[in-house]
Amino acid sequence: MGRIVAVLTVLVFTVSVIYGVYLKEQTLEHGAVLRLELRPVDPRSLIQGDYMILDFELTEEINKLLPEASKNYSQVVLDIDDKSIGVFKSFVEEEINLGENQVILNFTYIQIDEEFLSKVATTSYFFEEGTGKKYEKAKFGEFRVSKDGEAVLVYLLDKDLKIIK
Repeated sequence: MGRIVAVLTVLVFTVSVIYGVYLKEQTLEHGAVLRLELRPVDPRSLIQGDYMILDFELTEEINKLLPEASKNYSQVVLDIDDKSIGVFKSFVEEEINLGENQVILNFTYIQIDEEFLSKVATTSYFFEEGTGKKYEKAKFGEFRVSKDGEAVLVYLLDKDLKIIK
């Protein structure tokens, strides 16, 4: 009996992981393009290589507006301009009909006393060891966003929206 439970547990875990990868791949392939402006970034070094701490201008806006909000939000509506740059429009309160140039983006936050700290998508970007200097010029993160608001970071971009390679 114990062996059956162990096998079923491993099977459920494996299927869950594969399904999660499948969802990310679908977002990468079919998701809307969204670019978010970066706030100042912090290159650091880890044992496994280099990475950059990411923060976005959008999180600052969310942080400022959350204390005024009367509900617990977890999604925002963004207007997308002709360069695919997202600009905060509103929090998602209920079912919403998006405009042609709008996306929903999920976020999380914690509240410490009266201060809110929000996070969208990811807070770090890993790159090959020794290549960190070129990422210092990053000004935007480019994402693919699913219809339900899940975002996957694809590239870091410079001020001219060119992919940093």
